[in-house]
Amino acid sequence: MIYKIHYAKLDLQGDIPCLEFTSIEEVRSFVTSIVYPLKMANEKVYVIAIQDEVIVTENGLLVEELFDGNLNSAYPFYEGEPIFIQEYPSYEDAYKVALDMKEESPLCYSQGQ
Repeated sequence: MIYKIHYAKLDLQGDIPCLEFTSIEEVRSFVTSIVYPLKMANEKVYVIAIQDEVIVTENGLLVEELFDGNLNSAYPFYEGEPIFIQEYPSYEDAYKVALDMKEESPLCYSQGQ
C-alpha cells in the first residue's frame, strides 16, 4: 500500500509536495522527524486533515500520537487515504485553512437563528 502525505512546512514556497511511503512505519518515522525535537515547545500550529477529520493543534506530541498506532482504533484513517499535514505560524492562519477545508460541511457556519 502507498501512503501519501501532502506536507506543507512552515516556510514552504510554491505548491505542496506529495510524499509517498510504502509502509505505516515510514509514515510514523517521517511524522516524528517533522515534530522532533520541538514536541510541546513549538512555535507553529499544525493542521492535520484525513478524510473528513481536520485537527488543529500546536502540540507536536499529539501529531506524533495520531500516527504512532495508539489512536489507531479511534482514528483508523490511514488506509489509502491522502494525509495533509500543514504548518502555520499562528492559530489564526491555521483556522482559516481548516475552515476552508470544512466549507462543504453543514456545520461549517452557524445558521443565524
